[in-house]
Order: sequence, then structure tokens, then C-alpha cells
Amino acid sequence: MKEKGFLSGLTNRTKIILAVVVGVIILAVIGTLIAILANRNSIKSVAQTNILGELDVLCAPTDIIPDDDGGFLITDVYGKKVWRIKNGKSEVFAGADSNSDRYGEPEGGYNDSSLKDSLFKEPWAISPFLGGIAVSDTENGTVRLIEKEKGTSTVNGISDSLEMGKNGVTFEKPTGLATDENGDLYVSDTGRGAIRKITTSGEVQTVIEGLNRPTGLCYSSGILYIAETGANRVISVKDGEISLVVGSGECGDADGSIEEASFSSPQGVAVDKDGTVYIADTINACVRVVKDGKVDTILRPTDEILETGPVSPTGMCICDGYLYVCDNFSREIYIVPIK
Repeated sequence: MKEKGFLSGLTNRTKIILAVVVGVIILAVIGTLIAILANRNSIKSVAQTNILGELDVLCAPTDIIPDDDGGFLITDVYGKKVWRIKNGKSEVFAGADSNSDRYGEPEGGYNDSSLKDSLFKEPWAISPFLGGIAVSDTENGTVRLIEKEKGTSTVNGISDSLEMGKNGVTFEKPTGLATDENGDLYVSDTGRGAIRKITTSGEVQTVIEGLNRPTGLCYSSGILYIAETGANRVISVKDGEISLVVGSGECGDADGSIEEASFSSPQGVAVDKDGTVYIADTINACVRVVKDGKVDTILRPTDEILETGPVSPTGMCICDGYLYVCDNFSREIYIVPIK
């Protein structure tokens, strides 16, 4: 004899009520799921809108600055070029196609010429200089100047106290660049652990020596900020005085106070007008913010808003209330609202 099911013992009226209740629950669940999916889709669309890296070219961006026409200029260590992007469209600003290496990737080179015929080996950072755009060409050990009408030239400068070569002062793997209010250009002489300044007259001065692989630079309100990559910290220089901005000096991944927060080979720094400092914590694959004596993380690969987050963030810039973050590994440029 079969055992009676649960519904067999209920009246028709009870069955109807039960069916209505179950239906209401199902509709509520479906509505909730729809709302969640809609929210996720809206987040995803925001994330897509806030990714400049979906370019129509194969590009590995390391630094970015706004240009004077509403677009951005980007250094590309993969294609060995400088790109201009605007409204999702990309065009070569400077740099020619080059031979391929054994892996089929652009090899780059060294050629001062017109914009379309110039060759770079590893264009790393970019900053305004002498009415044009300075680019640190790391593997060539040079600082290049890009001028729309004149093309590309080398501007390593001259010095009575520094080693000179055929191109001027010799830099060993120059990376970060920053320009001050006088138009002078600061250069991270990374391989020599120093920061140099190339004046508008071409003289090269030493700002600071004895650093551990300095890279990213930012100049703001009379202060030069330096990502001291090898020391896992950010420091600043003002009127010749060196100060700690943030970092315990230990390799780690911790928010907290300025002295206790830890980083892993930070390579980028950007500073807002109110003094807020943003740091590309490169090996930790995140972006940190320093404000009111505290360090917080504002961007990580695990963030819900980014299905594929940053892997190796480097150069950054701030423009119109947004932080633009270059990631040469994921080949993206992330846009983070900061206002």
C-alpha cells in the first residue's frame, strides 16, 4: 500500500492558498535575482566604461597624461610607440613599426626623426617639457623630446659633474618623469639610484642620490613625490629636504597608518590638488590612497566592479575627478572616480 503524499491530505482550498504562497515566494525570488543581475550588469557596464584599455590596438601602457585636445597620450612598452587616444579611437602619436624579435614582438630601436619615423626601445614615462612631450626611453638610456612640428630628438642634457656620453648625460635605465612649475624636468635615473633635473636650458642637476631603484615621479605644489620601488615606500623632496610620505620599508601588503602600511615595489604615484596621494602598488596588483594619515586600498583584482582587475599597475594621472591607472600586463587603463 502506497503512503499518501503531503498534498493528498489537504483540501482544495488549502492547496490553492499554498500554491499562491509558493507562487508569491517564487516571484519574489525571481524579482530579487533580476534586481541583482541588473545591478551586476550596471556595475559591469560602469567597469567597461571605466576601462580605456579596450583599445583598437595591441598596447601595453605604462604611463598616461592628458593632452591639450581632450584626449590622452600613452607610452606603450610593447609596441614601442606613443599613442594618442580619444573617444575610444587610437592613433600613433610618435613611433614607427620596427623589426620583430625572436618571439614575434616589436623590437623597437633608436632613431631621432619625424614622428612617424622615430624609433623607441622602451618608452616608459611621459611628461610635458619644452613645449613638447618628454619620454623616458629606458632601454636606450635616454630622454626623448617629441615635438609635433619638429619630430623626435634626444635631450639628455649636459653637466660638468656627471658622466657624459655621445647623447649627453648618461642615464642608466631612466623611468619616471615629472615637470615642475618652471618647466624643468625631473628624471628617475633608476639604475643609478638618483633623481636628476634637466632644466629648460639643458643643464642636468642631481636632486637626490642613494635611493633604491626610484621609478614613478609626481610634482605637486612645490613637492616632488618619488616611488622608491626598491625600498617599498614613497618619499618626497621639498627645498632639498627628504621626507617619508608613506611606507614601513618592509615588503608587504597592509593598509593602516603612514608608518605601518606596507607595499611591494610601488612604481607609480599621483597627487591630487588637495594633497591626497595615490600609489600604484605594482607587485601587490593594487592602488592605494594616502589621506588624513591613513592608507587604504581602492582598487584590487578581487573588487566586484572589476571582473579582471589590475595585475601590474604603473603610471597614473588625475584628470577631471578621475584617476587613470596604466597596467602594462593586463594591457588596460583603469579609470577610478575619486571625487
